[in-house]
Amino acid sequence: MEIELYRRKRDQGLVGAALIIFKRMVALFLLIFALGYWSRITGLYPGGGLQFDTMPEHWRIASTVLAVMLPVSALGLWGQFSWGTISWLLTVAIELAMYLGLPERFAGGREIVWFHLVAVTVYFGLKALSRIIGGRGTGRILPSRP
Repeated sequence: MEIELYRRKRDQGLVGAALIIFKRMVALFLLIFALGYWSRITGLYPGGGLQFDTMPEHWRIASTVLAVMLPVSALGLWGQFSWGTISWLLTVAIELAMYLGLPERFAGGREIVWFHLVAVTVYFGLKALSRIIGGRGTGRILPSRP
């Protein structure tokens, strides 16, 4: 069973390769976002009100959680681990809840919201295309007729 799963992952073709490259690009952006949160926590951020010791409590909690979650998600996406995608989607949910759900507390972040919305849409589009193309030749996704 393990050999067949490995072969199926290896033979995904162009769409599978595009999905891998896309996940690794998202992982790089997540690392950049994580560096932004870590710079605020450590005090390297030049903004006066966004350093950890001067920021409000809700920003402290969000910054701490995201400073840990973003690199973990990036590692999972880069390594193509199944938990990487789940961790990334959880991180996306947290940031969307922050910026869209509580805009009066977490002002700004419009670029991050757009990045996440576009990235998730492209991911699910590539994933659906991979399943459609992968199921056509092998019959694994689509049920076979008796």
